[in-house]
Amino acid sequence: MIGKALVPALLALCLFCAPATAGPLEIYQLLGVSPGNVGGDGEAFGDATAAAVGDLVGGSWSADEKSRVGFYGGLGLRYHHSDLLGLAVEADFAVRGARWDLDESATGVTLTQTLALNYVEIPLLVQVTPAAGSTVRPTFYAGPYLGLLAHSGITIGIPPDPALNELASLELDDVADGSCFGGIVGAGAEFRTSPTTALLAHLRYTTAFGNVVKDEVGYEFTPQGFAFMLGFALQL
Repeated sequence: MIGKALVPALLALCLFCAPATAGPLEIYQLLGVSPGNVGGDGEAFGDATAAAVGDLVGGSWSADEKSRVGFYGGLGLRYHHSDLLGLAVEADFAVRGARWDLDESATGVTLTQTLALNYVEIPLLVQVTPAAGSTVRPTFYAGPYLGLLAHSGITIGIPPDPALNELASLELDDVADGSCFGGIVGAGAEFRTSPTTALLAHLRYTTAFGNVVKDEVGYEFTPQGFAFMLGFALQL
C-alpha cells in the first residue's frame, strides 16, 4: 500500500532533517478524548437512514447529527531544533466518526446510529515554543498526518447504551479507504516539573483531506474534530 510505504519516509524526515547541533530529544505521551463528526454528506446520510427506517417499520423519522466522542492519544518523539522551534513525529490511535439520533415524531422513540472510522495516525509536526526559559511554556504546532484505517463500521442501537442494545450493524472495511491524509493544528502548555520532565495539556483540531470511503458508497465522509489531551514529556 502506498500509504504504508510513506510511514518510514515521514519518520526519516523527522529524524534527520534537524542539524547535528540540535537540542535534546524528548519523548512524550498524550491521552484524551476527541469529539468529532464527518464533514461532507453527514447530514444527507443521516436523513437517508431515517427515511429507510421509516420505510421498514413505519412512522415519521428524522435524523439529528451529533458528535461521536472517542479516545485519542499516543506517543511522540520531538527534536528541539532550537529554543523556539522543534520537529515531532507521533504514533496515535484516533477513534473517529459520527453519531445520529433517529427520532420518531409520533411515538417519541429514539434510536442511535454510530459511524466508526478508527485510525492509526502518524503526524509530522512543526512546533513553536516561545518563552523557552520559563516554567510554563505555550506550544503551537501544525502539520500533516497519515492515517491507516484500523476499523470502520455502522451500528444502530437503542440508547442510552446503543452498543449493548444493538439492533443492526454493518462492517465498512471493504468500502473504506485503507489510508488517508489530513492536517493538524493545535496549541498547548508545558509545565516544567524539572529540567528533564514536564506535564502537558493540549488542544488540537484534525481533519482529513477529502473523502475516506470509496465512490460507490454514494456519500462523502471527511472525519474531523477536536482532541483534548493531557500527558507528560521526558528528555532523553
